[in-house]
Amino acid sequence: MTCNSNFTLNSNNYCQYSDPNCVLPAATKCNQCAFGYFITSSGMCIQLKNCTVINLLNNSCSQCDSGYTLSQGTCVQILITVTLNCQNYNSLTGKCIACSLGYSLINSICVSTLCKTYSAVNGVCLSCYTGYILINSTCIAAQQLDPYCETFNVNGKCS
Repeated sequence: MTCNSNFTLNSNNYCQYSDPNCVLPAATKCNQCAFGYFITSSGMCIQLKNCTVINLLNNSCSQCDSGYTLSQGTCVQILITVTLNCQNYNSLTGKCIACSLGYSLINSICVSTLCKTYSAVNGVCLSCYTGYILINSTCIAAQQLDPYCETFNVNGKCS
């Protein structure tokens, strides 16, 4: 006689629930799981991963690691849309809430304060304010390019 998955044959030749993470097994399911595991509605033990605070009354997670959010007693990873020059993300929404110095937060995107126009998708500069030249999507002070030049063309060349 053989038993289904998660069951073993006991000394009375009956299939009994068997799970190495179950501390109080019953005939067809687990009644109590080991610390760090919780019981699903079907009576199986599931490990609580990325959990910082475990509720001992029901052996479920009540607080998750950074980058994870609570969902039905378990921790689910938050997918963060990476924003260039973002200094701080909201762990619940995955959006940027604070930018690095020299950048402004506009619709969850960090945009250089030197940009006149920018991409609404990723905040990359498309044009710069007067006195700055766009080089590789970055606004650079024209005087940094050539301190002896008085006027520059749109390509950053002395004119």
